[in-house]
Amino acid sequence: MWSGRALCLVLTLHHARVLAIAELPEDTNFVFDGTSSNLAQHFYNLHKAGISAQPLTFTGGLPSGVLARLDNYSLVFEKLPPMLQRALVWDTGYVLGDSNKLVRVRVNCSLTMADIAVSADDYNDLKKRYNCTTIPCAPAMEVNRAYVCYQQPMTTKSRCAITTTSVANQFTSTMWAMGGDAKAVPNPYVINHLWNDSGYSHRMMSIHTVAAETPWKLCPSDVGNAASMVIPCAPLKDKDGDGGYCRPNPGKLVDSWLVQFSAQNKNSGGSGASGSTTSTTSKSTGLTSGELIGIIVAGVLFVAVIALVVVRRRRMVMAQKDESADAVTTPNQGAAALQPQYSGENSVSAERKFSNKQTTSTASSQVESTGNHSDLLALLKMIAGQVAPTFSSECPARIHNIAIACLDSQPEKRPSAREIVDALVTGKQPDYMRL
Repeated sequence: MWSGRALCLVLTLHHARVLAIAELPEDTNFVFDGTSSNLAQHFYNLHKAGISAQPLTFTGGLPSGVLARLDNYSLVFEKLPPMLQRALVWDTGYVLGDSNKLVRVRVNCSLTMADIAVSADDYNDLKKRYNCTTIPCAPAMEVNRAYVCYQQPMTTKSRCAITTTSVANQFTSTMWAMGGDAKAVPNPYVINHLWNDSGYSHRMMSIHTVAAETPWKLCPSDVGNAASMVIPCAPLKDKDGDGGYCRPNPGKLVDSWLVQFSAQNKNSGGSGASGSTTSTTSKSTGLTSGELIGIIVAGVLFVAVIALVVVRRRRMVMAQKDESADAVTTPNQGAAALQPQYSGENSVSAERKFSNKQTTSTASSQVESTGNHSDLLALLKMIAGQVAPTFSSECPARIHNIAIACLDSQPEKRPSAREIVDALVTGKQPDYMRL
């Protein structure tokens, strides 16, 4: 029987799905030390620790990939916390380049931006195979910087690529390094490393993370700089297109952070609606992910109803065909099947369910004729408001309250899809959802 128990199950499953998005899948053991490119997690840790930073500034507009993720949650970039701004831009695959413009980073397909760092083991392999060398900096286990290595060996270990024409700036510095401060705010930007050696030209595109970069041949401590991470990326020519690389897969942390911020922003009365803003944002069209989630939560009930009705209707059609065949020899029996008499608990109000009374009567009589009508009748009565659903004792209170509110006989009193999403994500429910 389709009852409040089933309704509770459906809502609970989707409640879990929404929370799976909204609950931040953070790595509680993560400490940034310049060996991992999981900068989104580092930015989130800084945000939780209350470490402040200025809003991210850049010239030109936001890339479409960043805008799409903002539009998914009806958010405006300028209103995001500074650390979330940085996490979003990085996670989507962009770093700063010439004139402070955002430059696209391509990665080995199926990777996220958290996967593109070259490890010490990777570089040690280059030392063995290609005689690449490092600068002896102390402490050696925490600071590691490339000294001599060439384009071809380094590209065998790099996991990202950047077009050479997107960045013209050049600086004589290392193209790979490990090290970092857990309290420092990284500022990822790309440097075009171009040099000649023994008559051969070499080029690497490297992502640096501190503004005051240490010159080549020197250790950070030699010039009073902090240790920093440098990520080598292969040079990519415009004619190569994507060159076999892909856009980075979005990380779960950033999307969950955006969902959380969107819900908190809405409940605090802040305006998070997207629209035309400054040069860093643009208008978008289409449904947002927040709306889509709400539609899924509300719509799954409708889909379940439709699925059940479709199954029952197929049985009705089969039963009707059987009745038609029987009517050839027993017309009175066929007429009786099309004109059933309902009374008491088995009756369904035709006026409340269908505008066409004859259709209602026929459909109901067909259900009667199948001999398996109890489920559909109960469903019709529940939708019509003639019977109230029952809930198991294990059903969470807020799911129970939301379900009852959704089944209110007055449509104007039922919660909207967005209100359902907010209630599920934040746990806060309007007064009319509290029973």
